[in-house]
Amino acid sequence: MSADAFESFFEQCLRNTSTHVRRGAVIFTCMDWRQVNWVVNVGETLTFYLINIVVWNKPSAGIGKHLPQPA
Repeated sequence: MSADAFESFFEQCLRNTSTHVRRGAVIFTCMDWRQVNWVVNVGETLTFYLINIVVWNKPSAGIGKHLPQPA
């Protein structure tokens, strides 16, 4: 999917979401850090506003259980 197509897709997803929530609702959107500008721009287009950003700082790639790091 091209960047323009993905941005359009993402905008439609948030637009659909906005029709199912009440005013003042909090919408949690997960996105790779490289596309955070899309989240903000599309959100502003739909009159959403950014409350906060949460960053998951993963120590290693992959999915699954992480073992405790040695002290």
